[in-house]
Amino acid sequence: MPNKEKKSKEIVKAQPARALSPLEERGPAIKWVEIISLRCATNIDTPFVNELLKGISESDTPEHLVEIRAYHHPIVETDLSIHIYWESEPGSQDKSPLGLRFSSALSDLGLLNHSVWVETAAFEFPLSYGNTRSGDILESDRKDISKIY
Repeated sequence: MPNKEKKSKEIVKAQPARALSPLEERGPAIKWVEIISLRCATNIDTPFVNELLKGISESDTPEHLVEIRAYHHPIVETDLSIHIYWESEPGSQDKSPLGLRFSSALSDLGLLNHSVWVETAAFEFPLSYGNTRSGDILESDRKDISKIY
């Protein structure tokens, strides 16, 4: 009778599972942004806008809020845009109470647009392909490239 090799049985201890956050339990998070754009009839009331943005306390911060950024137009001094970045479970991408509160507070200052955008793609630069190689520049564009750099 041939020698049968004995297979050693290895006992693997199970590692304790880390607790999942409520967002992880629900599935992959969706990144989205609320954009509140304002065109004022006169100059933007900057102190009022700053106080509005600072008025969010840590205890008041919504659960899926990532960050808030304010932008002004480089030429049109009466234009302001507030971007509220979120990351939440699918199906919850709608105007938030926070965004509605900002819109309501700013609506008397001028024309206001409040919209929601869901991220569909993201690219980090430089890409590992495409526009990072000089060979990707059309020959017709090479003659003026020294003016750019």
